[in-house]
Amino acid sequence: MKMNIKPILISFILITFFYTASFSDTIISPWPMFGYNKEHTRHSPFSGAKKAELKWEFKTKKQINSSPCLDSNETIYIGSSDGYLYAINSDGTLKWKYKTGGKVDSSCCIVSDEAIYVGSQDNHLYAFCKDGSLKWKYKTSYLINSSPAVSMDGTIYIGSSDWYLYAINPDGTLKWKYLTGGEIISSPSIGSDGTIYVASKNGFLYALKEDKTLLWWFQTGSEIVSSLAIDEDNNAIYFGANDGSLYSIKLNGTLNWVYPIGCEIKSSPSIGGDGTIYIGSDNGHLYSINPDGTLLWEYETNGKITSSPAI
Repeated sequence: MKMNIKPILISFILITFFYTASFSDTIISPWPMFGYNKEHTRHSPFSGAKKAELKWEFKTKKQINSSPCLDSNETIYIGSSDGYLYAINSDGTLKWKYKTGGKVDSSCCIVSDEAIYVGSQDNHLYAFCKDGSLKWKYKTSYLINSSPAVSMDGTIYIGSSDWYLYAINPDGTLKWKYLTGGEIISSPSIGSDGTIYVASKNGFLYALKEDKTLLWWFQTGSEIVSSLAIDEDNNAIYFGANDGSLYSIKLNGTLNWVYPIGCEIKSSPSIGGDGTIYIGSDNGHLYSINPDGTLLWEYETNGKITSSPAI
């Protein structure tokens, strides 16, 4: 996602987290991918910081637009517009860095101790070993800003600005690719039954089976750059669109409800344990929406919200 930000140096700041829950069977680290899990609920079982106490900061050469991920050893992986993927130790020291051929606005996806996947604006999906060595890279036809998601069988799904959703085997070979009607900035999400959901800048949300079969599509009124969050308990998929609306779509592809925020939404929704949806907007407000589509509360900040809430 391109943003009008001056090319200044930005530090990545880590705030202390207190771990209070054990890992689930499907989560292998404190924060293994964009959105936390393959459903992208952004709802972690760990408690956050109780106060903003700075532990350390790490400076890259250019701005950071991607989100950090953490492995089981609490190594932090984050991309930068300087073209590097950084691996940072839990004490804030550099573990390793790898230079790609373009900006790394994509967030990583960590698969146990097997691989770290990340996209770059040099048109490649990269797979790294934990020591920073390159396993393989797969070339698409245009920029990758989308973040990868990995299914239970190890298939990596990632969108590209060449309009395709790619399914890549764990060895770096192409499984299949699906042509949508526009750039894919949004990151794919995966349901518990293996269904892959992805949105495109043509305003469509697509649901695909693991064999590439199209199950359904849903059309909104404008571009979608927001990524999705899946709430299977409430039979809903949530995402924002640039028509200023938060959408709730049922898992069968029919509309559940639309909440009119009235300003472009580039932030991605998060889902609380009680089903409450949280999302930011370009109008500078953070919204809390009930599962039935009614407003719970809103909080005004001092500027546009393009990042996604974490719970």
